[in-house]
Amino acid sequence: MKTLLNAILKSQRQRPKQMGRLGDMPIFTDYVLNRLRSTKWEDRGTIRDLIEIEQHVICGTRTASTARARSCLQRQYPDETAAITSELITHHEVAERAKRNKTQEEAAQRRRVKTEAKEKEDEERIRRQWVDLGGQT
Repeated sequence: MKTLLNAILKSQRQRPKQMGRLGDMPIFTDYVLNRLRSTKWEDRGTIRDLIEIEQHVICGTRTASTARARSCLQRQYPDETAAITSELITHHEVAERAKRNKTQEEAAQRRRVKTEAKEKEDEERIRRQWVDLGGQT
């Protein structure tokens, strides 16, 4: 599932919307943001791990060491990994649906303009024929 999201995001060259920042680490999911709000300062390492899981899901793994780190985090936080992945995929699907709707609306508008132009052209052609046949204008 993570590779699916990674492939989708890479193909679209986009990142999910950033929800906030913790130092130099961006937070991309409501799940992590909500966990941060309910976590004490002493347990901030958990939040750093969850942000790192987000990064692994979004960016994928490029080296063996990142793959080992991701694997370790997934074993340590299996439910959290599933929740983060699910939320990121859901955000992507919503963005894709909005993009698809916009594309469909633009295509419908182009068809309307084209149809109106064709109707106007047809009316002009029939009017010329009318005049050629001796009709009054």
